[in-house]
Amino acid sequence: MAITNIEICPEWFYHAITPVKFSKIIHCGEIQSKRLMTPEEKITVSNINTSNGLYYISLAKNEKCSIYDSSYLHFIKNRFALILNVPHAKKAHYITNFTFYSMTHMLRTLDFPIRFSPWKDEYQAKGVIPLRQFVGIKIPANSSELARERGVQQIDSIIQVMEDNQTYLPFFDLGKQKKIDAFDIKEYIKNR
Repeated sequence: MAITNIEICPEWFYHAITPVKFSKIIHCGEIQSKRLMTPEEKITVSNINTSNGLYYISLAKNEKCSIYDSSYLHFIKNRFALILNVPHAKKAHYITNFTFYSMTHMLRTLDFPIRFSPWKDEYQAKGVIPLRQFVGIKIPANSSELARERGVQQIDSIIQVMEDNQTYLPFFDLGKQKKIDAFDIKEYIKNR
């Protein structure tokens, strides 16, 4: 098995994926802001309660926050996510006042450089994040039997997308600080 110990890079960002979303991203060769997506792709992306708007892509960092104000803990920790190295991402200003947050929603449709978020660990990148900035794929932290079964099913789809597009990304178990080769990931998840 090609499993190696790693140091978790504090500069990494995370962007949640499903096998369908991963397929679209790899086929396109980049993560795109809503403004750049086709009308069909926009249907699958939520426009409700997001602070990234049309021009930006939401990212999370694994920073010390509570579950109530952490996008990483809320959306990323127990899901598959792309691991990214995005030097141009900007930290969104954390907003606690609901009234002020509601007012900033009007800014989400504008190409406004100051970003706002209800999450303390949210960052946003403008436009696109190209494939060359992809580090790998984070596996879900939850290792219950049900999560392992679902994980193996999703891994099959993700690996098929990589094979179809001849794009191979390593997998990472951040909790155990392990890097796992794409060809060994199914066995790793089953035995975790």
